[in-house]
Amino acid sequence: MLSVEEAIELWKFCVPALSIVTGKAEDPYSKKAVLPSVGEVYHWSLLYSVVKPVDVAASVLKLGSGLHVQLTFSTRVAVPCSRCLEETSLAIQAQFSYLYFLRSEKISSEEDFQVLLDSDRWPESLDLAPQIWESFILSLPPKVLCSPGCKGLCPNCGQNLNAGRCSCKEEEEDPRLAVLKLYKETF
Repeated sequence: MLSVEEAIELWKFCVPALSIVTGKAEDPYSKKAVLPSVGEVYHWSLLYSVVKPVDVAASVLKLGSGLHVQLTFSTRVAVPCSRCLEETSLAIQAQFSYLYFLRSEKISSEEDFQVLLDSDRWPESLDLAPQIWESFILSLPPKVLCSPGCKGLCPNCGQNLNAGRCSCKEEEEDPRLAVLKLYKETF
């Protein structure tokens, strides 16, 4: 399993920031790439296996004195079902917007993520890998089901109830709750 820093290094994805801000690059600037799989990612207490390379597209526009970056990506991950633990394949597709500004030119926006560059001038190129990684992590679902009707595992024997019933007794009553059952039946 790669560290976050190793994954970001693996997903290096640079755009010519200075050329876009100065108007020397086409507007909007577009770039596509296929980023390699990062293997396994542990998030939301789940182990996601990235089974397909990540297709990424970026569209970069000059926005005043800053840059507006639209990231779109898709990939496929395998993750255990939250109920029955069977491996489940999921298509992950997402689109995120980021605003890049020099630290001195911060502009407020509620609907986009802002990235402030700690510099007085624009760098020659801007690596979008940290934002691609962030977008990828934000798009992973916290709960995964193999199907909406997944029955899960038997709490006693651990059998997958999607494959069939187990031989455990239906319901053993907790003797501590007998008084409550009597109360419910009485009233």
